[in-house]
Amino acid sequence: GPEEKKAKFYAKAKELYAGGDTVKARLEVKNAIQIDPKFAEAYYLLGQIEQKDGNFRGAFGAFSKAIELNPELTAAHVEVGRLYLLSGAADKALEKARAALAQDPANPEALMLQGSVFMAQKKPKEAAAVFEGLLQRGEKKPEVFIGLATAYSQTGGTSQAEKAFADGIAAHPRFAALRLGLAQLYADLRQPSKAESELRKVIEIEPDKAIHKFNLANFLWAEGRQAAAIDLIATAVG
Repeated sequence: GPEEKKAKFYAKAKELYAGGDTVKARLEVKNAIQIDPKFAEAYYLLGQIEQKDGNFRGAFGAFSKAIELNPELTAAHVEVGRLYLLSGAADKALEKARAALAQDPANPEALMLQGSVFMAQKKPKEAAAVFEGLLQRGEKKPEVFIGLATAYSQTGGTSQAEKAFADGIAAHPRFAALRLGLAQLYADLRQPSKAESELRKVIEIEPDKAIHKFNLANFLWAEGRQAAAIDLIATAVG
C-alpha cells in the first residue's frame, strides 16, 4: 500500500544520504513526498540533502516546508536558523533558536545556534553563558569549546580562553580547528613560540592539507623568518 511504499522510499533515502549518495537519496525522498505531500520529515531530509550539496536556497525551502507541515519539528527550526545566520540575518536566526528552545529548552543544537547568534551580535558574555551551560550538561563537542574560548577571548578573559582551548584539545586531541584557535590566541598574546608549536601540530594532524603549511609560512614571515617561510611554501607546493 501507499504507506508501506512511502516508508520504504524514506528509509532508502536516509540510507543513501548516510552513505553520501545525495543524488539517489534525493530521488528516493521525492518519491516519498509524491506519495504523501504532507510528509514533514521527508521535507526535512530533503533539506539536509540539498544543504550537503551546497544548494542552500533549496535547503531553506525544504526546511521551511517541513516547519509549515509540522511546527514542532525542532531540528528544522535549528537548520533554518543556521541558514539565516550564514546569510547574516542574526535576528531571524535568534527567532528560530528561540522557537526551537520553546519546544525543547535543553536541545543542544538549538543552544549552539543561540550561542553562535550571540557571538554574531557581539554579545560574548551572553554567548559564554550559553556555552558554559552546554558544558555543564555534558555537551563536549569541539564546537562548544571553540565557541566558549572565542567568547572568553572577546571579553578579555585570555586565561579562560586558553583553558577552554586546552580542555577542548584534551577531549579532542586530533581536532585541528581547536589547535588553530589556540595558535591564534597565542599569536594575539605575542607568544610566538607557542603559536608556532600549535601550528606545527596542526600540520602533523592533517599533513595532506597544504593550507596549514601556508598558515605557518605566513606566521613565520610575519615574525621575520622569511627563509623558513619560503622553505615551507616550497614543501607545500612541491
